[in-house]
Amino acid sequence: EAPASTEAPASTEAPKTTEAVVTTEAPKTTEAPVTTEAPATTEAPATTEAPVTAPDGYRLITFSVDGEKTTVAVPEGETPVVPDTIALTWETEENYCKILGWDKEFAPATSDETYTATVGKYGLKTYEIRFNMPNGLIKAMVHEGEMPTPPNNYDAKVYTVEKVGTFTGWDKEIVAPTAENMAGKKREVYTAQYSYETRYYSVTFKIGDAEYSLSVAAKELPVCPVEPEAEGMYFARWSKEVVPAVEDVEYTAVFMVDSAPETFTVATWNIGHFANGNARDTKIGDAEYETKSAEYRAYIDGLNADVLCLNEYSRLFTPKNSADTALFEELPPIYFAGEQRHFSCNAVFSNLPLKNIQVHDYECNKDAVLLYSNTNKAYYYYYITAEMTVGDKTVHFVFTHLAFDEDRDPDTVCRAQIDELIELYKDEEYVVMMGDWNAYDKDDYDAFPAAGYTLGNYGEILTCTGSRTGGLEWAVDDIIVKGLVMTDFHAVNTGLSDHIAVVATLSFPEE
Repeated sequence: EAPASTEAPASTEAPKTTEAVVTTEAPKTTEAPVTTEAPATTEAPATTEAPVTAPDGYRLITFSVDGEKTTVAVPEGETPVVPDTIALTWETEENYCKILGWDKEFAPATSDETYTATVGKYGLKTYEIRFNMPNGLIKAMVHEGEMPTPPNNYDAKVYTVEKVGTFTGWDKEIVAPTAENMAGKKREVYTAQYSYETRYYSVTFKIGDAEYSLSVAAKELPVCPVEPEAEGMYFARWSKEVVPAVEDVEYTAVFMVDSAPETFTVATWNIGHFANGNARDTKIGDAEYETKSAEYRAYIDGLNADVLCLNEYSRLFTPKNSADTALFEELPPIYFAGEQRHFSCNAVFSNLPLKNIQVHDYECNKDAVLLYSNTNKAYYYYYITAEMTVGDKTVHFVFTHLAFDEDRDPDTVCRAQIDELIELYKDEEYVVMMGDWNAYDKDDYDAFPAAGYTLGNYGEILTCTGSRTGGLEWAVDDIIVKGLVMTDFHAVNTGLSDHIAVVATLSFPEE
């Protein structure tokens, strides 16, 4: 019965069991681009905004601010800084927020690191807080609940000319403003407190190669601890006027040859405070320094004087430039300026060795009030004295600006000062007096020839501009000598002051 048992085609039904092509539906199951959406899930550049791994030589630094992270690549060894894209302050609907700091100190990048910000959250309402500092009030608007931050360098030392202040705290505890503690207040003010001590300055005196350094209290007059000496030379002055200490300063000794000639030239000029006689202080602006300085230097150089007296002098040529360096390309070895008292200020410049320079007040009328102006007193006017040795002779110098009172007739104030000078030097053989005598009447000069003096200008040469004519009207500037021969007395015109200078050559009489 083999034919019956071998019905293989019916029992195997291979065409049904091998329908794999239909059941697997490979084209449908392998639609990976649709089901896995790999491009969407692998958008790492969009979410991290930084490479997953740092490039060679870099480290990944992450800044976490209130849950939001920003990652940047920082060169290895470089200290990271907060990116500009991170806001330090921001607002939400309910809060004002700001970064107060970070969980750790920024350090050079040696590994990947995360820094987490400490965020403060405060109310949106603001209050005015003021910090009262030595340089003024500093205002800040502070949110409710926010601790006020003092100004930068609030605890730095405070310097005045005379004192050094050390910060010791605030006048009250600094607290965050709230509705309760700010009730009824427009603002809160915190005042800085200081303890003060005397300020000291470094003052150095240089004598040749030697230096003497001192620590000098503010406003004290420094004194060199030794007498300046140089073999065969005369100490003339310090490189600048020694004044009470208000800054660190260096003074250098200036020496000159200790000899004077038998014939020399002197000049005197009321310089008018560099304001053409119309003020007590300079009217020359800083921008005019070069031009005006050149004009004054040319005029003074033209006088060709060995000794120059200036009346109505001001120490400042412009608000920022000193007069001594403005008037001379090279300052003479001798320079001395008395104090400025109202309109009166006398200065002396000399290429000859003047010694023992001193300032004196007139004793005769120091309490007198000038009738024409109750703001101008007789004691404002003073005189400077000096001495010069020529061989075995001593010449006494007086540099002065006399008081005047046009409402007194005769002017007894001016005459009293002239009489005092004559009495002072009555026993001296060689005397040179020069300056602005304010002798508006020729009679005011009469006491001089009566005492044996020779006047360069006995009222004849007009040297001062007057109000009546607007031109030279008064013979008040003069050189007056005793025991010396005066030649070539003359005035030198200029438009730089309301006065013009007078010049003369002096010599000793032939024996």
